[in-house]
Order: sequence, then C-alpha cells, then structure tokens
Amino acid sequence: MSRTLDALRAAGGSLVLALAVLLIPATLSAGTFATFSIDSGSTTARSGAAILSPGTAVPVHLTPSAIGLTSGDELDALSDGQDAGNVVYFSVDRVSVGQNLGYGFSYGFLTIYDQHALGHAAADLYVTTNAVYAGSAPPSVGSGLHILDGFGPSGNQAAFGLYPTSGYASKYTGGSPIDNIDAMNFTDFDISPVGGDGVADRPAFFSLGAGSPTLGSLSAGAADVLVWTPGGGLSILATAAQVGLTAGDDIDAMALVTSGLPGTPTPVGLWFSLAPGSPSLGGDSAADIFFSRFDGSYSVLYTAESLGLLNSDNVDALELQPLLTVTPEPATLALLALGGVGAAIGLRRRRRR
Repeated sequence: MSRTLDALRAAGGSLVLALAVLLIPATLSAGTFATFSIDSGSTTARSGAAILSPGTAVPVHLTPSAIGLTSGDELDALSDGQDAGNVVYFSVDRVSVGQNLGYGFSYGFLTIYDQHALGHAAADLYVTTNAVYAGSAPPSVGSGLHILDGFGPSGNQAAFGLYPTSGYASKYTGGSPIDNIDAMNFTDFDISPVGGDGVADRPAFFSLGAGSPTLGSLSAGAADVLVWTPGGGLSILATAAQVGLTAGDDIDAMALVTSGLPGTPTPVGLWFSLAPGSPSLGGDSAADIFFSRFDGSYSVLYTAESLGLLNSDNVDALELQPLLTVTPEPATLALLALGGVGAAIGLRRRRRR
C-alpha cells in the first residue's frame, strides 16, 4: 500500500487529487439540502429515529411519527429512492480510524485518519475522490476525504450543528460522546404543498437498527428495506432474502434506486454496508460497500481500502451522486443502477443459502 501511494505521488498524484477535489463540488450545488440522523448515543438530544437538517440547533426535519416510526426506533439508513452515481459520500462510526494516507494539510484537506486523531470523525461527512475515475472500479489508493466548508453540504460536524462544535481542524478533548451521523440523504422530504410543515411529501426509504420496536410490529428485521409513502404508510419494500442477506444481518448504510416513483416504488438497485457482527460479512468488512439487484445475491463493489478505511472500520451512512450536476429521469436512474456497476459486479457474488 505504501509503495502504491509513493508511486501515485511520484506520478503527479497531488494533481490527480487536486482535480478530484475540484470536480466533486460540481456534484452538489451550495444550496443542496441535506438530511440525516444521529444515533441515540449522541450527546445532542434527538431521537435516533428523527430525520434532522443542518443548523445551529440541529432542527428536526421530520419527527419519527411523520414516517411511521416511534421515538424508540433507531434509523440506520436513509434514502429517497433516487440515489445513483460514482461519487460516494459516507460517514463512519465512533471507533473508525481510517488509513494514514499521509496527506493532511499539505494537500489542503483532511482524511478520516486525521479527523479520528482530532476526536470527531463520526460526526463528519466524507467523499471519495474516485470520481476522477468515472466509469471504472475504484483505484487501489484509499481516497476518503473530509468535505470542507463550501463543498455543497459541509462535511464538518459544526456546520451540521452537531457536537462537538469545534472546527474541522480543532482537537476535541471533552468527555461526552461525540455525535454520530448514522443515516443521511441529500433530499428535502418535506416539500409541498407547504414545505416545513413537518409532513413527509415524498417516499422515504430506510432501515432500522436491531431492537427497534417498529421492526416487531412489521415482522421485519434489521436487514429489510422499509418504505414510508404519503397515503400508504409504512411497509416492507424488500426483504433481507431479496438482498441476499440473512435475518441476523443489519443494513446500517444504504443508497437506493427505485422505479415507479412517485406512485408505487419498486426496488431496482441497492448499495449498502453491513453493521459489525452481521453474519453475512464473513471475511468482508463493515467498511465495504456492497451492491444488490434484489435478486437474492449481492457483490462487493467498494472495498474499505478504496474508501480510505481499514477493514476494522465501519461505514454507517451512505449517499451516491453522479459526477456532474444532472437530474436524471427515473428510467435513467434505473439504468445507472443496473448497467453502471456492471463491470464491478463480477468481483464476488453471494447467494442466499
């Protein structure tokens, strides 16, 4: 790994990374809306099932009841059903360390490793620079970078209004648990007829953490993909078996493409990560990102290394965006899900036993 990094630098790797950082903001305009959730162990007092939006007081975008949940549930992953692209945005849990890539301030940004050393990696948002390799599988060089202010939704916890409120380069030495972003999506779910009225006006797709009370009432599990639709309420969109998982697994990050919106959504493609301890992980990592077409199988699409992470780390929030600022039609999104990842799908497949 170190030889690969040295070779990249010798071949102008700093230019490649600089180009990547310049390209990534094009995927999101400065006004892009971000929604997210934090886990119930966070210092900021919010239900683990509430959908939040950035702000000084961390405003509640939608209460748990607005999407059919209870305050005791744990929102584990979130999507609007229209995620597709090769730019990967993600967050990690409190114990994730990241690879020491040796970049730091000398390249004008911080990596996951740098943010972990500063004590607040779990409340930040990261992006892979693999966008410069559009259409190909990720390079072997890890590339998870911290998003600085001005890069669409800021990646720093202070800009989200989360704890600790220190700047992105300030070390946190307090004793309270840092906030942990454990679900996110670049979507405003409360849009019409009166935006900001606390009512979900478009479908919300998500998974719930193991032990969430609502799972019992739905006879669902932590590896099932759930959906709340206006007028339709809460239901199971896809079962763990359709994804290729077992009942003991836990989807703790996902990006999703569906067809049939805004009417009856049909699952098309799912990018996801599994919580540590999920039986299906086997020798894979909770920092790997997998892909499923809901055909009872899944493949490793992005490895932990390609995201700048260690195999012992955990991706617990995920969003995908295209390289350029475009708003594809639903049919185009479906094609992206089914065709755009075809070259990488052959890496490894798992069938439900």
